[in-house]
Amino acid sequence: ETAQAPFGLVGEVELSGVIFNDVDFDGRFSAADVPMGQQRVMVGDHLGAFSDPVGRYRVPGLSAGTYPLRVEPAFVPPGFSLGPGIPREVELPEARRVQVDIPLRAARTVTGIVFLDRNGNGRQDPRDEPGLERVGVLLDGQRTVTGPDGLYVFRDLPAGIFRVRLERSGLPEGAA
Repeated sequence: ETAQAPFGLVGEVELSGVIFNDVDFDGRFSAADVPMGQQRVMVGDHLGAFSDPVGRYRVPGLSAGTYPLRVEPAFVPPGFSLGPGIPREVELPEARRVQVDIPLRAARTVTGIVFLDRNGNGRQDPRDEPGLERVGVLLDGQRTVTGPDGLYVFRDLPAGIFRVRLERSGLPEGAA
């Protein structure tokens, strides 16, 4: 007599990619970007891997399904934040290799103070040159307004050279 013992094989899935400093802020790994090693990628609640010195990570032995993908915040360097789409859900089809590159972004900031330079020395003397409130400041298509102390800030900027301008409408009479 012959007995049958059917069994099914499930193909394993491998998730891999590159973690990188998204220098050009386009969300895709390119020649302009810089790979980042020693970043911990988590797939689901327990599986993870560190990126190697050239930013590559690899998580083999996964089953098909949908998993949350994230970078462990404790390993993200100071001054960096996660790029768009991370954390996110990743669909892993059966018996495949899936590549998901992960952008990190340097937190670049432009900040300054707007004040009326009464003595013309190019530096603020807080005793008699207070900051100007509610002055519009423009930076390459972005706009912000100075606070009560004349301070302004633009955050999360890509690498590059920027032009900062003031809106004349918010300046005091006679200011240039």
